[in-house]
Amino acid sequence: MSRDSFYCILDLIGDHSVFHNNSPKPQVAVFVQLAVALDRFGHEGNGACLDRSMLLWGISHGSMVNYTNRVMIALESCMGQEIAWPDRHGRAAIAEHFAALGFPGCIGLVDGTLVKLSQRPRDDGEMYFDRKSNYSLNVQVICDQHKRVIYFFAGMPGSCHDLTCLRRSGLWRRLDSAQLFDRG
Repeated sequence: MSRDSFYCILDLIGDHSVFHNNSPKPQVAVFVQLAVALDRFGHEGNGACLDRSMLLWGISHGSMVNYTNRVMIALESCMGQEIAWPDRHGRAAIAEHFAALGFPGCIGLVDGTLVKLSQRPRDDGEMYFDRKSNYSLNVQVICDQHKRVIYFFAGMPGSCHDLTCLRRSGLWRRLDSAQLFDRG
């Protein structure tokens, strides 16, 4: 992750209430909690173990888990602000851009990506075994002309085909919705 991306996320979540408490002992700085969580997110297998992170950061297992949970809560609360389907005017601007590239009526680019899991899930683990011989989740992502994520759907096992995941998403169920798509 670049320094600019780190500070962008820090600006986004830094004032979240989860990082404030009424205790006489204040929490560790938000940038440290974010760095610890991102370090954990960026490792898999043995590298993701709490012992490695504990030694690296010099903090307890409980603190590692607390920092990660706080960052996840703060990020989740921002999803509606930062990841949002475009309104009528936004869709028109996106469609105009893609029409100039030879894709009339296009308001987003969709693709599936596999997010590797560090181990086989306990329940129905074989469902998560993907075509690349990893255990994973299939995540569908739609981006606009600026490569900003405007929609995502996560949670399907890695063995699911991209089209199957898209068909099970909330977006697919609302294809006829005038809130999401304009005629044409």
